[in-house]
Amino acid sequence: MKPFIAVAFFHKVEQGELVYGSESRRHLELMIQHSNNAATNWVMRQVGGPQSVEKILKGHYPGIFQETRLVEYIPA
Repeated sequence: MKPFIAVAFFHKVEQGELVYGSESRRHLELMIQHSNNAATNWVMRQVGGPQSVEKILKGHYPGIFQETRLVEYIPA
């Protein structure tokens, strides 16, 4: 799921709704390189939460993500 969350994050960056800066880069690196759940939840919060991530994936990339479900943050 973590790469999918990154897709949603960068979709919002592309739309001008988020900025890919030093803080977001740090969290994305932790999320992808170290499988850090707290960083993943931070990225999801920036996107607008699990439902927002799912809506972006299904709405803008339907050929890839129609069967994907993201319903909650990752538990600690």
